[in-house]
Amino acid sequence: MSEMHPTTQCIHGGYNPGEHNHAANVPIYLTSTFEFDSAEACAKAFAGEPEPGQTHFYSRMSNPTNEILEKRLALLEHADAAAVFGSGMGAIAGVFWTFLKQGSVIISSNRVYGCTHALLSHQLTKFGVTVEFVDFTDLKKVEEVCAKYPEISMIYGETVQNPSNDIIDIEALSKISKAHHSKLVIDNTFATPLGCNPLDFGADIVIHSATKYLIGGLCIAGCVMGSFADIAQIKSVGLKDCTGAVLDPVAAFMMLNQIETLDLRVRCMSDNATKLALFLQNHKKIKTVIATGLESHPQFELCKKYLRIPNGLITIYVNGGFNECCQIMNKFKLALRAVSLGKTHTLVNHPASMTHSSYTDDEKAESGISQNMIRISVGCEDISDIIKDFEQALEETNWKAQKKDSQ
Repeated sequence: MSEMHPTTQCIHGGYNPGEHNHAANVPIYLTSTFEFDSAEACAKAFAGEPEPGQTHFYSRMSNPTNEILEKRLALLEHADAAAVFGSGMGAIAGVFWTFLKQGSVIISSNRVYGCTHALLSHQLTKFGVTVEFVDFTDLKKVEEVCAKYPEISMIYGETVQNPSNDIIDIEALSKISKAHHSKLVIDNTFATPLGCNPLDFGADIVIHSATKYLIGGLCIAGCVMGSFADIAQIKSVGLKDCTGAVLDPVAAFMMLNQIETLDLRVRCMSDNATKLALFLQNHKKIKTVIATGLESHPQFELCKKYLRIPNGLITIYVNGGFNECCQIMNKFKLALRAVSLGKTHTLVNHPASMTHSSYTDDEKAESGISQNMIRISVGCEDISDIIKDFEQALEETNWKAQKKDSQ
C-alpha cells in the first residue's frame, strides 16, 4: 500500500476486509472495554506485550476502528504511526503536555491558530514553560531567539500559517531545530497530507485539526503523526493521562469515509480558490490577495517547494477596515459567515474578531492580523456561483473604493 498513489491510500489504507468478517466498510467498534482469554493475557497487554488478537483492552487507549484510521493517517503522512484525538486542540495539547515540562522552552510562530496561541501564551506559561513567539518568515529572527537559550524543547509552526496564508520553510526550520536538539512540530492542517508531508522535510511530529479537510467539518477530531516512539509516548502521556481527548469510534468511522473523497475535495477547493483569487485580485475594493496558487504570493517559490496542491484558502485585505469587512460579509448569499475551513461549503471569517480574537491588539499588530483582513475557505460549489456571490457582495457595499487602511 505504501507504494500506491495517495488517492488509492485514501480509500484502502490501513484496512483489510478479511480481518473484519469481510465487511466492505470499516466496522464501528462501540465498546469501552475488551475481554481477555486469561488473566495472564490481560497482564501481558497492560505490560505492553499483548498476545496476538489481544491488542485492545480499553478504548481510551485503543480501539479497532480508531486503529484502522491511525494506520491510514500514518500512511498518508509518511509516518511510522499516528494517534487520533477528539479535537484538533486535544491533539495539540496532547503533544505539548507530553514533551514540555516546567523549565521547557518552546519557540512558536507568531501566526498560529487563535486557540493554539491562547494555549501557548495564557496556559502553558502558568506551569513554568517559556514561550517565545517569532515571525517564522524571518529565519534570522528565529535563529537569534533560539540562540538566547542553552536548551530548547520544541519549535512549533504551521505549514501554511493561519490566518495570513504565509508559507514557512520547514527544511530550514528543521536544521535550526536539530542544531538545538529540539523537536520540530508542524501543524499541517491547511496543507493537508495530499498537499505536503512535513516529515519528508525534517519535521519530527505532524498535527492536524482533522475537523477541517480530513473530516470535512462533519464533526470535531484531531490527529498526530510521527515515529513509533513519539506516538507511543503521546498516547500513554498526552492522550491517556493528560487530556483524555479520545476520539469516538463513530467519528473515526466518519473520518475514514470522508478521507476516501479527500483527493477529490482538496483538488476542487484548490482549483476554485485559485479562480476566485484571480477574480478578487482585480477588484477595486480589494487591496491585497494572498493565495498559494497565484504567482503573486510573496513566497511563491516556497509554495512550489512545499505544496503539491495549492491550498483552498484565500486571505484578502480590503480597502477599508472592520466596518467594510462587515459590510461585505453581511451581503453574502451563498458563502457562510462561519469559522473553520475545509468544508464543501464556502466559509468567510474575520480573523481579528473571530478565530484570532484571543490575540491582544499588540499581538495582532505584530502578527499582521489587521481589521481589514478576511479569510476565505473556498468550497466545492460551482466556481461561477462562488464568483457571482462575491461579485454581488462587493458591489452592494456602499463605501468608497479608494479608502485605504494599513495591511
